[in-house]
Amino acid sequence: MRVYFPRWEERDIIGWISCAEHYFGFYRTTNTTMVEIATIHLEGDVIQWFNWFEHTHEGLTWWQFKEGLLNRFRGRQVALRGKRGSHISIVSTQ
Repeated sequence: MRVYFPRWEERDIIGWISCAEHYFGFYRTTNTTMVEIATIHLEGDVIQWFNWFEHTHEGLTWWQFKEGLLNRFRGRQVALRGKRGSHISIVSTQ
């Protein structure tokens, strides 16, 4: 079985983080490489945010990265849902 890293989804930050953590658990990813793997899969505005965030947080851990993402983009997630209607994500592990 192969598990794919989730595509960046600004409209579902919590879902993206959850899928990323399942990926990390499945592949027994070490904490030191979690941020590296996640950032390879970022797209759009979040890349610029990450460059700034990494610069201001020396030795960035997954937990710091996740907290930063939630603080920065969670409010936008609610606003985007309100503008675009309901959003449902279905993730298959098969």
